[in-house]
Amino acid sequence: MKSFSICCLCFVLFSVGVQCQCDSLSQAITDSNAFLAPADAEGHIDSANSVSVAFLTPSYAFYYASDSSKIRFEFSEFLVNRRKLFLDFWCMDRVINWDDSLNVPYEEWSAQQLRDRSKTRPFRVIAGDTIQFYRVYWWIDRLLNDVSYNRIFLPSTVSFSVELVESSTQNRLLLLDTAEFKSSEYLTAPCIQSWYPALSRVNAYIPSIISDSVWVFIRINFYDKGTAPNPFVRIDRFDFMQSQTQLSSSIWTAYNDSVSTNILCTDFLSCDVTYAVKNSPTGIEVSVPQSSELTQLLIFNVYGTLFWSHSVPLQATPTFIALNSGLYIIVGEGTQGPSCTKKLLIP
Repeated sequence: MKSFSICCLCFVLFSVGVQCQCDSLSQAITDSNAFLAPADAEGHIDSANSVSVAFLTPSYAFYYASDSSKIRFEFSEFLVNRRKLFLDFWCMDRVINWDDSLNVPYEEWSAQQLRDRSKTRPFRVIAGDTIQFYRVYWWIDRLLNDVSYNRIFLPSTVSFSVELVESSTQNRLLLLDTAEFKSSEYLTAPCIQSWYPALSRVNAYIPSIISDSVWVFIRINFYDKGTAPNPFVRIDRFDFMQSQTQLSSSIWTAYNDSVSTNILCTDFLSCDVTYAVKNSPTGIEVSVPQSSELTQLLIFNVYGTLFWSHSVPLQATPTFIALNSGLYIIVGEGTQGPSCTKKLLIP
């Protein structure tokens, strides 16, 4: 599918009266009944192999490069209650913060401008609504010129967050996703702190505290915490909606597992809590060894709501805890307070 030419997309856009131009409203083509067709060897449109543009999604792709590694982040398939959201300050095929003549990044937009302009168009929500987007990151080992999962070099710590912001106040309502890539002085196993795996379809629900409908937008924030920050490069483009195929692909799921397995963060406290996810009923079986110095075990969601707690040692090993699908944080406390955490994702 990805071999379809952009010029063919322009043909479709023209056919329904929308110009191929720097205008975020051109994303409306994805809500039309138009079709995308490839061109044959003579340049004629091959309508027999056409694909509905309903499968297209506007996306932001971000790059961050060091001498030895290049990280790519993609954000697409933004939905509210399964309805597509459009991106703001979006222009098809535009590349921001990149000098083609020198083949290097440069600061066309400042870091703050990039954050302010990497967002969805405003939309209205109320308690119970569902927000969704697809987020992918991977990195290239530039010495091997291949995708890597077990070593990375970064001169400074870089991170991103995705937040739901109230339009009128500009205040954050929800933190939807976040990840941080720790700096390393040489090629080494990556230290990545993240809520979700490298390829993830992120879902969030509007909490009950939002009793009246409000206008909001989703914003993507990138940060370079070094003393001499490098600009992040952004590419605006259409892509086919790929979450369903990629998340069911054995190749991509193996990459997800490989990244998680090879994460090495030496500054983390060890946590001697183990758990196994159960499907029927949904929840986990958690175990803490008798030798553990922990005195309390707690489970929170990422918004700070306490779902379960119990003193250690537990009454049974393992202990079953009923939990719905979602992202949770297991916190182990000792005599001096919280001493370790573990991320828990129940599909």
